[in-house]
Amino acid sequence: MNTTNRLVKFSINTGLGGHPWPELLAAWQKADELGFYSGWTADHLTNVSAQDPLNTVCYEAWSQQAALAAATKKIRIGALVTGNTYRHPGVLAKIAVTVDHVSGGRLDFGIGAGWSVEDHEPFGIPYPSFKERLERLEESLEVITRIWTQPKSSFHGKYYQTKDAISHPLPLQKPRPPIMIGGAGEKTLRTVARWADMWNATGSPTLVKEKLQVLERHCRELGRDPSQIEKTVLISCIIADDPARKEAILNRRRASYSPARGQTGGKYVLMSEDEATNAILLGTPADIQKQVRAFTDMGVTHFLLTVPYPTNFRALERISKEVMPAFR
Repeated sequence: MNTTNRLVKFSINTGLGGHPWPELLAAWQKADELGFYSGWTADHLTNVSAQDPLNTVCYEAWSQQAALAAATKKIRIGALVTGNTYRHPGVLAKIAVTVDHVSGGRLDFGIGAGWSVEDHEPFGIPYPSFKERLERLEESLEVITRIWTQPKSSFHGKYYQTKDAISHPLPLQKPRPPIMIGGAGEKTLRTVARWADMWNATGSPTLVKEKLQVLERHCRELGRDPSQIEKTVLISCIIADDPARKEAILNRRRASYSPARGQTGGKYVLMSEDEATNAILLGTPADIQKQVRAFTDMGVTHFLLTVPYPTNFRALERISKEVMPAFR
């Protein structure tokens, strides 16, 4: 696939870094200054990736997004991704409109079915089966898009009901903010094909290509052009000029090899050595440019980078000056 004239975007992901608010804010403002396209935070109620969650910072995502929107100028704002089960969709629709207005129309609306039991049961939120969570996500998207696009709307579903919900103000973005859905399961990808403007994946080029083929099949079945969906990848990005440092990082990743990919006890495991080696942007800026092209050649145009920060602004600066210009 020819990507010569395709716009390639680079964004930052602060995720669950556990950084205090002043450091988090400084990182976003620096990324805004350096020209990153968007910034993404995680939506969890506890830091599921931390070694010591009891003593690791975890802010609520939508409060973060509103504050970051007010403190930045150009960078777009998103949650990667909102856990649908934590909030009623009618309330979430109003929260999102608020952030869209605070940001001046810079909201990207990330949402998923919700997956971590640690974000549910400790906070008194029921943790349904995956089938029910996906059904709830479908209904939520219907509720939310109606509230975003109609002055008054109602919905009567299996899980959610609204009646004459007044939608003033509507979002600044027309017809609505872009919807990002994260996930790569068969049923999730069908939801992506139906609803999403943006899809987020993780993994090596080999794995992402396989999932893209599934997404394209669902699009064909639903009568949708798959090119209408922006393909994005969440991926770590580490500039390592020293070959020994690069190899040490890869060896640590290979040590995480497991034949099963997924979330186990709050920790992620890699599915194969291919993922350990190739599901990362790592090396010199020239290495990273080559690794980016392995994704863009299959149609990925947006990279959500987890980088060593917020204390290491040098990493952000080098990406913006030594990697991003090659794709403009």
